[in-house]
Amino acid sequence: LYLAKKRYAQAQPLLLRAMAIWRMHSKSSDLRAAATLDDLAITEAEIGEYDEAEGYFRESLGIYETNLGPGSCAAAPYLARYIQLLRKTNRIAEADRLEAQVLDDAIKRLAER
Repeated sequence: LYLAKKRYAQAQPLLLRAMAIWRMHSKSSDLRAAATLDDLAITEAEIGEYDEAEGYFRESLGIYETNLGPGSCAAAPYLARYIQLLRKTNRIAEADRLEAQVLDDAIKRLAER
């Protein structure tokens, strides 16, 4: 609810607690944990904690890749948000490389059909 209302400072401690619970009582490679990490990454980015946001995005993307396979289309929205973070932090060349890689992977998948 806090995320929907863009109340990131209030969402952050709740998301941190949710991840702590995931890590203690569940497999942190679960797709639901990845979604929580993505929400946490968005929250951290919105409050200006870019280094933390990047770590959460990377962890989330790693879980999606492990569960869905490298370059999965299902992970595209999460990867797009990570690319946005790279652009927001003036890492344009890195964002462009990643975006080009994603497009190349998509073209290869289409050619294999």
